[in-house]
Amino acid sequence: MARPLSLFSKGNLRKAVFFVHLWFGLFVGLYFAAIGVTGSILVFREDLERTVVMPERDFVAPPSPEAKLMPLAQIIAELKQQLPEVKEAELGFVNPPLQTNGAYLMRLTDGGKAEPTTIDPYTGKVIQRYPHGNKLLEWADDLHVNLLFEAPGKVANGYGGLLAGLLLLSGIWLWWPATLKQIKIRSSIKKGAPAQRVIADLHNVLGIYPFVALLIVTLTGSMIVFYKPIQDVVVARFGSAKIPRAPVVVPKLGAKMMTIDELMAIAERNSPESRYVFVMYPSAPTQPFYAYRRSEIGILPDTRIYLDPYNGKVLQIGKESTDPTSKKIMRSASGIHFGRWGSLGIKIVYFVLGFIPLGLFVTGILMFIRRRRSKVASQKRKKARIA
Repeated sequence: MARPLSLFSKGNLRKAVFFVHLWFGLFVGLYFAAIGVTGSILVFREDLERTVVMPERDFVAPPSPEAKLMPLAQIIAELKQQLPEVKEAELGFVNPPLQTNGAYLMRLTDGGKAEPTTIDPYTGKVIQRYPHGNKLLEWADDLHVNLLFEAPGKVANGYGGLLAGLLLLSGIWLWWPATLKQIKIRSSIKKGAPAQRVIADLHNVLGIYPFVALLIVTLTGSMIVFYKPIQDVVVARFGSAKIPRAPVVVPKLGAKMMTIDELMAIAERNSPESRYVFVMYPSAPTQPFYAYRRSEIGILPDTRIYLDPYNGKVLQIGKESTDPTSKKIMRSASGIHFGRWGSLGIKIVYFVLGFIPLGLFVTGILMFIRRRRSKVASQKRKKARIA
């Protein structure tokens, strides 16, 4: 007696997975390619903003051979004279230059509007105000994060990342060889083969070698979008993700705050392996001085330093690497997804990785077209034989 065909037989399961991979590839693949390419651009966003949008952030020519860098406290005093509308808190929030002779960056109010503004480190004068950033970079960022549709697009992007992950998993399932001999065949491009075979081999190679990296980057993207619900799950398993609050300063009667330069020097001594991202000089008597510093390498590279602005005493130092486990897990998603954890070499790897989905989409489309043409030709031959 013949065995009944099972709905979940290996052949039927493969057909179902192939169907999902094919049609997801046609529609989700286009989304995946767009997100990948924009991600490649954004890997170098900070570098592009410094070199293309704000080149003065890396270097400002001294006005004379004898010119010396002005203390930041003096620069802030100069800005108070230049821009009477500027608020005290704006002057205290500073992005120091990455290079010694680069420009400072602040968000300063002038004409009723606060805008990113670069400041000459030699004269304390405003170099340039930036009401708008680079349009290409802003567009790429909006597409990558929000799919150009603000909050609804961001949510859709989160689900899109999950579908892209499913696309990758279905691809690896279809590729998986039955024997060791097939591994070599399915993970290389056959020399001198017909174009159809080369395209199929290229599709396999593009999907197999970077599979793990692509899956991680894709799923961490969805993790960032659905941050709150995922954090709730992580907290339930690993405990609280809360970090200590900013300390409150109790000033002594008649005490004067140290200068921003003195406080920055103390913060730097307490985290010499990192660079400044920004500092916040207190605008109220009970506020601490806050320095945010970042190491060049590491998935959790940031350090938070709070100082007593009256005596320079360290009130609190928090490192991402020593934060609660739940906080580290959630913060790691951002570092891994955006490639902020490594040197230039890691950024280049991420840049190349972002173009892999485009390669998979193009080779997949070519395979689909050839498959359709072959099917149409086969049907024509069949009809011709019948006729």
